[in-house]
Amino acid sequence: RTLDFNAVRDDNGNPLFGANLRYRFAGAYEGLVLGVHGFNQKVNAYTAGVLDNTSQVKMLGAYAFYDANPWEGIAEYYSFNNSNLSTDGSSHKSWAGFFQLAYSFPNSLIPYFRYEKANFDQADHYFASQDSGRSYARQVFGLRYDLNSKSALKFEYSRNDESRDGGEKYNEAKLQFSVRF
Repeated sequence: RTLDFNAVRDDNGNPLFGANLRYRFAGAYEGLVLGVHGFNQKVNAYTAGVLDNTSQVKMLGAYAFYDANPWEGIAEYYSFNNSNLSTDGSSHKSWAGFFQLAYSFPNSLIPYFRYEKANFDQADHYFASQDSGRSYARQVFGLRYDLNSKSALKFEYSRNDESRDGGEKYNEAKLQFSVRF
């Protein structure tokens, strides 16, 4: 899922205030990183180029990352407490999170599993105005093969459920070739 927070340009001049604090462990827990992050910003939503609403978006989250060969684990959680500034000023709480576990075999083959879930309040203008602002749950099974240190081939199969907010349940398969610099 992708939430479009309009990172391309500033359309309202309202500053974003954010922070990220992390701790990287050493010794017996080397490879473990724990952190918290958050931001606060007024965000505008448009319909056909006309201002539709403004929301005060407040996000606070936490994350963990563990990378100690051959295991890799990632987890993130986001808590939203947003306000509809254009209408009644009502507050809306939502959350999203995921965890992923992967294992690297010596032959550059990396199977992984990811579970994602989001519970977005549809009365919150911030989520309701986005194409991908529906609540969902997803289970992903994937297999990545590192062709070399700069490129990989990845196959991913997912089961998706967006039915809570009027969406569908569906399965999806993806194949990706990636290159990094």
